[in-house]
Amino acid sequence: MRQIEAYQCYDGQIFSDESKAKAHDEDLLGQELDGLLKLFGFGGKLTRNDEWRGLMNLMQNRKELRKSVDLIAAILAHGDEE
Repeated sequence: MRQIEAYQCYDGQIFSDESKAKAHDEDLLGQELDGLLKLFGFGGKLTRNDEWRGLMNLMQNRKELRKSVDLIAAILAHGDEE
């Protein structure tokens, strides 16, 4: 039996190439952020280019994004306890 190195993404997909796995996880993050952006309800007031630039900015600032998302989740969870 041979040992192999593989990379598992958040959704369970497995890749033998690390860069492909990272790209897939980036795609997953982008899809979720895009869905979140739609919850803001801009109703076509932003161009797709504006949306894309905003999403890319979020994805390039992962540390700040993580802090904000964690705080939002904690606030929402606290409200759910009532």
